[in-house]
Amino acid sequence: MRKLILLVLILSVQFSFGQYTSEESDERINPLSKLSFKDRLYTGGNVAFNIASDRGIPIYFFETSPFVGYKVDQKFSVGLGAKYIYIGSKQANFKYSVYGGNIFSRYKFTENLFAHAEFEVLRAYNLDPNSTSQNVRATVPMLFAGAGYNYSIGGAVNLQIMLLYDFIDNINSPYQGSYMFTALGPPIIYRVGISIGM
Repeated sequence: MRKLILLVLILSVQFSFGQYTSEESDERINPLSKLSFKDRLYTGGNVAFNIASDRGIPIYFFETSPFVGYKVDQKFSVGLGAKYIYIGSKQANFKYSVYGGNIFSRYKFTENLFAHAEFEVLRAYNLDPNSTSQNVRATVPMLFAGAGYNYSIGGAVNLQIMLLYDFIDNINSPYQGSYMFTALGPPIIYRVGISIGM
């Protein structure tokens, strides 16, 4: 009987110790493991406004793209975003909008440098000059990957600058006019935005 009691005590001590070290190692591996779902979220986005001129006619450009991310651990996060772009000119009597969403992931190398990958789908327009259905709505996929720089501007608010390469480079991409090296250059875009809590 003493041997049985001793065996039960040894096993319960080992089980308790095993639980303690397991929880402790989980926290050591991922310090965010004790945070609630809400506390692991971060948010942000881009807002852009521009007035361009085409042969003296003003063209207005507006973009908004909010997002929400979830910190899987201290370095890796995933998220969802939405996008709306308006381009128009009252004088030239045209206006159109582009809208859609994306999923993304980020990996922080340091507090300032991170990698970003994103799959985005937008409802844009068919711009293919060889198509018989030009200027009809089209579903346009884009696959971006690149790097970003995160700069703290106070508290949990960060300014982020990213350089991204579009591996699909769809002919109907609404970003073609925004490529860094003109529409005929490589499909590289830059983004400037804000994040809160990343």
